[in-house]
Amino acid sequence: MNRTLAPTSPVSHPFDAAAAAYDADFTATQLARWLREAVWRVLGDTFAPGDRVLELGCGTGEDAVWLAQRGVHVTATDASLSMLHVARRKAAAAWVSDLIDFAAIDLSAMPATDHRSLITDHRPPFTGAFSNFGPLNCLADRQPLAAALARWIQPGGVVGLVVMGPNCPWGIG
Repeated sequence: MNRTLAPTSPVSHPFDAAAAAYDADFTATQLARWLREAVWRVLGDTFAPGDRVLELGCGTGEDAVWLAQRGVHVTATDASLSMLHVARRKAAAAWVSDLIDFAAIDLSAMPATDHRSLITDHRPPFTGAFSNFGPLNCLADRQPLAAALARWIQPGGVVGLVVMGPNCPWGIG
C-alpha cells in the first residue's frame, strides 16, 4: 500500500500552511489528546484487525496510524497534500505504512468530482468510514458525500462522523 493518489484539485489547500506545526500546535494539546482518546475508544470498539476503513480528512495521520497499529487497513484521505506528507512520514516511523493508503481527495469538490480513483484503486466497499476533528465542517453540502458513502461502505458497515459546532473551544480566541 502506502501510495498517494493524484490530487483531485490543483489548488493548494488552506491546511497546507499549517501542516508542519499542526501536531505541536494542536495534536499535542491536552484538549486534543482527550478528544482523540474518546474517539479512539469508539474506533477501537467499532473496527477490528483486517477491517478496511475509509478516513475522511486524515490530517497528520494520528487516527490512521492508531488504527493501523491495531491491524486495521486504512485508506486515509485529505485535501491537503502537506498534511498527507506528514501523515505518510508518521506511518513510516510507526512501521505501519503497509496498512495505510493515502489519497488526496477534496470532499468539497463533490459532486463535480466523483473520486473514481478512490473506487478504482481501493476497491470498496469498505467495512466502515469515519471523520474526526471537523473536516466535514468545511463542506457546504454534505449530501453528495452521504450518497458516495452509501456506495463505498458495505451493507451493515459503520460510518462515524464528528461534525463540530460553530463555536469549538479551540476556535474561540
